[in-house]
Amino acid sequence: MNTKKNQLVSALDIAEYLLFLDPQRKYFTLWRMPAKKDWGNPPVEGNFRLNKMLHILQILHYVKYRKFLFSENLVAYKHGAIVQSVSKSFSNELYHRYQLLKTESLNPQKKEFIKIIFEYFQEYSNEELWQFSHDDPSWQLAWEKGYNVSMSKEPRIRAYWRNFYGHIVEEIEENGVAK
Repeated sequence: MNTKKNQLVSALDIAEYLLFLDPQRKYFTLWRMPAKKDWGNPPVEGNFRLNKMLHILQILHYVKYRKFLFSENLVAYKHGAIVQSVSKSFSNELYHRYQLLKTESLNPQKKEFIKIIFEYFQEYSNEELWQFSHDDPSWQLAWEKGYNVSMSKEPRIRAYWRNFYGHIVEEIEENGVAK
């Protein structure tokens, strides 16, 4: 029997909660990131960060609970993994929400998990977030198949996540959030 506690939620609901955690939009900004020679058109910093947080959350939630956090696929793009529905609605819709709207789908355990991960990784630079995304073998496999390919959720990737990223979950649990 599936309970609400164990059901996958929407990445948009998680994105709204992440934005709720940054009401002044000091982290999830509308600024363009500095251009890098191989980046082409630089992404909007807040959209970039929001999608990196979703990618990190999906991996670490799977490592800790052996279940995915949200239902949407991550897609491999040049700047890393994104959730297309979140990326497309960031500037026009999500960014301007200042109230928690749909978080009834997030139980207290999920909210706490998201908050802890956000607080820990918000100290990472954009380059470190980019590197984290590009180190994920599911991004690498999808990117090799071609631009805009859904990332793999196959068992060998999940085993890699547990082995490679398990220490991050342990570190966060042992040391708490960097303040």
